This record gives sequence, C-alpha cells and structure tokens, in this order.
Amino acid sequence: VDLIGNDGKDTKLLIGNKTGSGDVMYAKVDGGDANLIDSSLTKTLKTAADDLRDKHLLTANSTDIKQIRITTPTGMLEMSKTGDHWLITKPAQVPGDSESISSLASTIVGTEATEFVKSDSDELPFARFDHPAIEVWISSDAPTTQPVVTTLTIGAPDSLTNEHYFVRTSD
Repeated sequence: VDLIGNDGKDTKLLIGNKTGSGDVMYAKVDGGDANLIDSSLTKTLKTAADDLRDKHLLTANSTDIKQIRITTPTGMLEMSKTGDHWLITKPAQVPGDSESISSLASTIVGTEATEFVKSDSDELPFARFDHPAIEVWISSDAPTTQPVVTTLTIGAPDSLTNEHYFVRTSD
C-alpha cells in the first residue's frame, strides 16, 4: 500500500502473511522491521473500487432545482419553481404543493446506485432504456428555451421483485 501524505511524503506499507496463531499478520513500513497488525486490515484494503465510488447518481442540490419533468409511457408531469413556489405546468397549469414537490426533488437528487453495471455487461439489453419505465428530467435553470438539464432514464427492473431498476444518467 502506497500512502501519500499532504506534504507529498510517500510511505510504503508492505503486508505479509498471517502468523500461525491469532488473527494477526506481518507488516513492514518503508522496509523497516517486521511488525504484527490486526488481519482485519486486509479485508478493508481488498474493498472493490465500486464500493468506494460515490453512489449518488446526481450532483445537484435539491434546493437548486427549478424545473422537473417526469415522463412515463402514459403521460407527462412538468413543474417549475419561481422563488419558493412551485407551479405544475403540465398536463394543466395549477399551483403545486411546494412542500411535496420539494420533497420529490430531494428524492430525485438523493437517488443512489446499489450496484454499477459495466458498459459492456450482458445485462444491459435487459435494462430496456429504449422503452424506459420513467424518464426524469431536472434543471437548475429557470424556465428558458434551452436550459441545462440532467436526465435519469429508469429502465426495467433487474428482477421480478421490482426492488431495483436499471438507471442511466445523461452524463
């Protein structure tokens, strides 16, 4: 393990085998003397890269969201925010419940991955991004003709239990 400190100093930790007794193993720091350490460190260090990734799919802050569009195979719901007030703009223009829509924005922004699927995975054809279950479009720009948007495309469930869905982000 190579550790690089804030000062740029490089420290090398070499981890050896377990000892014959107890739950300890050998270790050396920068080629120095052999030491005994708790072997649980190796389990922590073998953590898969995906376990260390940020699971949040979106980087937006929910309070910055000014527009939301949710499209399903059966319809569309659009909302826009002016100040602290939300307005439902489609399918009909009516005042929105600001607390409920703000909670929805928090839920959208808080969406986390439970697992990452590689771009060449055999599972991707089953994701059904060509016929998504839901498409969620958000923007932190006020309603304009060309806002900057982020889209979550929610595809098919990953199993018959419908507990997890395939999701793709526009970025």
